Amino acid sequence: MYNKGWRYLGLVCFVMSLGAMAMEPKTPAGTTLIQSRKAKPAVLRGFGRVGANGWLWRSGKDCYGLVRFNCQDVPHARIVASKYLEDLLAYGAVKEVPASGVKGT
Repeated sequence: MYNKGWRYLGLVCFVMSLGAMAMEPKTPAGTTLIQSRKAKPAVLRGFGRVGANGWLWRSGKDCYGLVRFNCQDVPHARIVASKYLEDLLAYGAVKEVPASGVKGT
């Protein structure tokens, strides 16, 4: 969902869910949903069975994204989360920003 034309504020919300827990998130105040996508579950070597849903919101010139991975179990969810965060930070698409009050930050 990354498009070079969008300016990213650097806020990343990362939510892991297990099984079929794929409820649509509420649109954050002051934003407009501009894109949503769903990736069908697939079995990935080392990661287990993984599916994903993604949403992108715009607020002024900034965009905010949320990706929710659906993993087969907690150990595989930890592997997927670690790999995803490392890739985001390594390739410069986002910056790490502390989010007080958000579980896991």
